[in-house]
Amino acid sequence: LEFRRVLFRSLLNWLSVTTPTGPAPGTFNVTANAANLTTGVYQGAIYVTMPNAAGSPFRIPVTLNVTGGTIAASATSLSFNQIVGGAAPAAQTFQVTSTPTSQLFTATVNVTSPANGNWLSANITAGAGATPGTVTVTVNAGSLPANTYQGNVVITSSGATGSPINIPVTLTVQAATISAPTTALTFNQLAGGPAPTAQTVNVTSTPGPIPFTVTTTTSNSVNWLTATASAGGTTPGTVSISVNSGSLSAGPY
Repeated sequence: LEFRRVLFRSLLNWLSVTTPTGPAPGTFNVTANAANLTTGVYQGAIYVTMPNAAGSPFRIPVTLNVTGGTIAASATSLSFNQIVGGAAPAAQTFQVTSTPTSQLFTATVNVTSPANGNWLSANITAGAGATPGTVTVTVNAGSLPANTYQGNVVITSSGATGSPINIPVTLTVQAATISAPTTALTFNQLAGGPAPTAQTVNVTSTPGPIPFTVTTTTSNSVNWLTATASAGGTTPGTVSISVNSGSLSAGPY
């Protein structure tokens, strides 16, 4: 006898069957595709009809279980250090993986201190939002004073075991100490003679590079003293100090 199959699969279109191979006894293939489905349990049915046959049509229930798999991140926490007024530290990255692969995920941030702070950001930089992927985390203290600040990077994958993943981020902002080992400089120049050779002062800082500026003052308000910072005005650097008495009369200044 000839037989036919009819699908009942709601409007989500996840269940399909092939054309029967012929009259009974015959076969057909059944396929389920969860590509456009979220996690959950889906019900469908196949109805097989045989004209004029007793028991026709008969129903074959079909159940599809869609699970989200398991998602994980290679980082459990991240720490950054930045000097007050200094450059932002280098970005850090971590990997997001899953079983099975190709799980969609998002990366967001939550700053807990200071409230509503904007020093933390996270972007998916590889994987186009699906596993395996890479998340790049950057921080910038901006005008924040010296202190320790907390936040989280949150990885979310709908329906996946292990989601959401909270990765704590700590930013330690440190006040730098700047120093110049030279405490005093002395120059000698003959009245009306050539200017003496410039002298150099080394400028360092702890714990790391910071920008600095150089200004000069004189007790008699005459502009005989000049100071110029090298290395773009960033520690470790040097300051070249020069003098020129010009029309000054003999005496100490």
